[in-house]
Amino acid sequence: MSVRKAVFLSAWLALASGVAAAVPTTDLSGVDLSGEEQADGASEKGGERMEQPLISAGPGLMFMNELGLFRRAGARRYGDQGQNLAVAYELMTPSRVAVSLFVSEAAPAIGATPEAVSAARETNCYRDFERRELQLKKIHPSAKLIERTKAPPPAGSDAATGLRAVYEMKAKFRGRRMALRSELALFCYVAGDWQIAYRATSPADYDYQPELAELISNIGWPQREAAAPEPGDIAIHVRGYDTAFLMAGFIVAGSATDLAALEERARQRGLWLRRMKEKDGEKLVAMFIGQSGRSVAAREIYQEAISGDLGQLRLEVMIIAADDLAAGADPSQALRTVSSSYVELR
Repeated sequence: MSVRKAVFLSAWLALASGVAAAVPTTDLSGVDLSGEEQADGASEKGGERMEQPLISAGPGLMFMNELGLFRRAGARRYGDQGQNLAVAYELMTPSRVAVSLFVSEAAPAIGATPEAVSAARETNCYRDFERRELQLKKIHPSAKLIERTKAPPPAGSDAATGLRAVYEMKAKFRGRRMALRSELALFCYVAGDWQIAYRATSPADYDYQPELAELISNIGWPQREAAAPEPGDIAIHVRGYDTAFLMAGFIVAGSATDLAALEERARQRGLWLRRMKEKDGEKLVAMFIGQSGRSVAAREIYQEAISGDLGQLRLEVMIIAADDLAAGADPSQALRTVSSSYVELR
């Protein structure tokens, strides 16, 4: 049986449009990204390379081998306890845009009233954004501010505050020094506890917005309509193993029509599936343990998906050993995927 590890990481993630043989300090275009990563606590020393087909982080954000026009080039865990992750993506062709995206835990917002908590969150957000701006200008002293505005959160996401700034500078890009435009944005307290930032850089005369929008839209942002996260508890048997497993989620491939039908059935039960694009087509991803959905709804949707009533759907199941979960094992090491043909519900 082919069992592949997948990653379920509830820590920090840094996404850079570049090669990540080590924690990347330059992207594929040669733009220095070391400042942003150092600001998020990255280090080039140590770490563990990762080649899983699916990487998840923070509030349910998921990164597959391909996201729209971008292809994942590598991934590496880092930090004292391996709690951080750097993931590299490259624009397939032509590569004229460098994007780095960071997901980190938000600072606690403390207040005696809901209004005070809201004010503390806004203050923390502005401070975090200023820190990122200062880091950019430290790395690129020639950077000149062109625009600073509030940023509308990506469609449907629950980010409370968004901030955006655009700079122009001179730096190396794909081996040549030239005038560049770099956009920095930060969305605060996404899903309550997370900061999500990105920086997009391109030649000053190039319109990077379409490619940036394509990448950002293909990340599975937490939606306002989604039900509150509840841990799943679906006991399963994997043929060939005596170990007791739990279903942590599943990945579904199929025609656009069949996927849309499954997605609608899931919504009717309050279970929200994420859409991901890969070279062989669009897929739906559901994750339950520590992320989203109810075990009853997840079980019903899974049974409908494998029944054939919704068309010819192909499923891979994300599994975790019950003993590993009970012992508090790091899901990034314990989670695996297996074909649904090997899985039986308990």
